[in-house]
Amino acid sequence: PFKESYLLSCFTAENSGVDLLSLFEEYGAAGSMTEVTCIYRKKEGDIKKNIADYLCRKMPLAATVADIMSTPVKGFAPTAMVQEAYKMLDLSGYTAFPLLEGEFVRGIITATDIRKAFRHGFKEAPLSDFMTPVENLTEECSLAKALALHIKHGSDLIPVVDYENKIKGVVTRTDLLRGLYKERYPAAFSAATFLPGGYDNINKLLKERLSAYTLGLLRVIGQTADKYGVSVYAVGGFVRDIFLNIQNHDIDIAVEGDALAFAGKVKEILGGKLELNEEYGTAKLSAKNFTLDFITARQEFYPLPAARPSLAKTNIKKDLFRRDFTLNTLAFKVNTGSFAQFFDYYNGLDDLKHKRIKVLYSLSFVEDPLRIIRAIKYGARLDFRLEENTLKLLRSAVRSRVLEKVTREKLTKELVLLFREYGVARIIKKLEDEEILQQIFPKVTLKEENYRLLREIEETARWREKNEKGKINVFLLFICAILYNSTGSSAIMSRLRRLSIARKEIEEIIFILENAGSIGKMLENDKLSPEEVYSIFNPLSEEMRCFILAAAKDDTVWEHYYHYRRLNKIKPALNGEVLKELGYKPGPFYKRILDRIKIEKIKGNLKSFEEEIEFIRKYIPQGGEDDTGYVE
Repeated sequence: PFKESYLLSCFTAENSGVDLLSLFEEYGAAGSMTEVTCIYRKKEGDIKKNIADYLCRKMPLAATVADIMSTPVKGFAPTAMVQEAYKMLDLSGYTAFPLLEGEFVRGIITATDIRKAFRHGFKEAPLSDFMTPVENLTEECSLAKALALHIKHGSDLIPVVDYENKIKGVVTRTDLLRGLYKERYPAAFSAATFLPGGYDNINKLLKERLSAYTLGLLRVIGQTADKYGVSVYAVGGFVRDIFLNIQNHDIDIAVEGDALAFAGKVKEILGGKLELNEEYGTAKLSAKNFTLDFITARQEFYPLPAARPSLAKTNIKKDLFRRDFTLNTLAFKVNTGSFAQFFDYYNGLDDLKHKRIKVLYSLSFVEDPLRIIRAIKYGARLDFRLEENTLKLLRSAVRSRVLEKVTREKLTKELVLLFREYGVARIIKKLEDEEILQQIFPKVTLKEENYRLLREIEETARWREKNEKGKINVFLLFICAILYNSTGSSAIMSRLRRLSIARKEIEEIIFILENAGSIGKMLENDKLSPEEVYSIFNPLSEEMRCFILAAAKDDTVWEHYYHYRRLNKIKPALNGEVLKELGYKPGPFYKRILDRIKIEKIKGNLKSFEEEIEFIRKYIPQGGEDDTGYVE
């Protein structure tokens, strides 16, 4: 089939970024990345055209400004006052801003110039007084031209405009450096080679690791975004877990725009229950088979450690920077035209590869101290280590006792989430080793028995979840395990002062800690009668029963519990309607009557409906709703 064979010699400049060995691999190329020889077997047609067509198929298109620019753009009107811009500096984190009249670019102003003007008393002067003219780029411009303009003007950013001079985006120094590095060292930028699916687009990976249903949901969200002209991204733990091949059905969607309005449009299509949080610009859409969390892409500014942050809308790059750890900054676009386009601005994928927990900036633990707990939690969950500097920053924040600035409500909510993890004992041990636990539970020192209880409670609670109906308060049980060595209600209350726990729950914690030991001791007696077993277990809360089982070191306790479960299935033949007909006044007394009858049935004294009627007529007087006893 081949007409002729040719010996090809190919070479390229060392800084071209083209790997000739890989490019001509299928032709048996030999040589180096910049110089190769190979045998080219010609089929029909012109040889030059054949080679040109081959190169067009194989070689990636050169990157343009459109590939690297940041959007949407945060700018000011030229008439805006210096003091207005000054207030935005810390909140935005930008080093320069375009000045815009509507959509038209008039120039730029740097953060340095804004600060200087403010400091020199020009608070009410218009920004145009300090504006710097700048040449603009268009989306089709090469990265080389962008670099040339940055060098020429020494600018922190260059606006990107269309042919009417309307703003389309900006190119920052960081954008340019990343783009040039990727163009020059494409292999180094494919840090995802340890994972299937490539780097720029992870469509293949999504098809391999997401269900058809989840992919369908994402496609619907993307089509809706296209319809309403917004950019949307899958972000956070959902994306992280795709790369780790962990199932995660909670999908986080970041919206460059109004997440609340967009969530409403998605609800019109998918249905479900929609919950809005206007303060934070978030929405949760829940249905039987999915949970979607919509977040307005935003920046957060913390005026004080652990304070409620101020918020401002921004682009996806800035939104990802506000997150806790680099491994949660991964994102991919959901819009139809660029579906599965992958974004890793902060090298989160490399940290995943090397199993590192890493913060994005030095004050991360100070601004949000709950990240201290989350860092330990993620490390235990994923079997990752804290990156060296991150561990140093965490320990510094712990020494500064910034956790004490967190509100009781927020700290409690974080513990509730922690207690849903697998391996709670391991997480608590790490919290104690890093001297974090003592800032949550003052004056608490855990012993081996505490850790045994933590492990047993987790195992018992999961057994109960599979084998019994109804939910139990696992949070309360883990608290009991941590405070197991505490004696006296005042000591227990003192150790709980950092948490927001309802009075009823505190009373239950105290009751469990003060009585579980003695009740468990009673249940170690293998001579208990059926009615004694029932009478011990029945008045107890589900939490007390679970704690006693977890604390038990004698199998007899579990045997009695299995017996109690069987006894509990015994039901009286009569009911409340019958008691009413017999003249007993409705109320709590009914339950006590039925419990008495049940105990008699357990004893074997009552075997029929008639015998139950005869029993209550003989031993339980009418009108005696405050009398729970009877005469033998």
